[in-house]
Amino acid sequence: MILPAGPGIRVDTHLCPGYTVPSIYDSLIAKVISYGRTRKEAITRMERALREMVVRGFTTTAPFHRRLLSHKSFRNGKVWTRFVEYQGSKLTEPSEEENKQAVLAAAILLADEENHPDVDNSQDVEENWNSNNNEEFEENWN
Repeated sequence: MILPAGPGIRVDTHLCPGYTVPSIYDSLIAKVISYGRTRKEAITRMERALREMVVRGFTTTAPFHRRLLSHKSFRNGKVWTRFVEYQGSKLTEPSEEENKQAVLAAAILLADEENHPDVDNSQDVEENWNSNNNEEFEENWN
């Protein structure tokens, strides 16, 4: 787990390396907050924070928030109560470009493993992380 930090970023969470997330858990396990002198600065900081964040063990809403932050209407402050519902799959589903990037990232990881067969990948870098046997999922936004 890598949580973002830096100017204008605050993360509220109880998670820490070694923590076991129960199979029944509150969906708000962490909250990332950004602030700045202007709306544009706060959005830019949040975009950076979401690129830096790495979470393993469960799916997060970070991809949705990245799409929301990049939406022209959101950036211009032209949102309303049912904005997400109105935008539908433009915000809730990965774009074709996001899917292409995911396939490319998977191919690079696979090629790296094939090029380094002598490297022992059996021990995770964060060896104390336990996701309660949930499917391992990593989101790393660079």
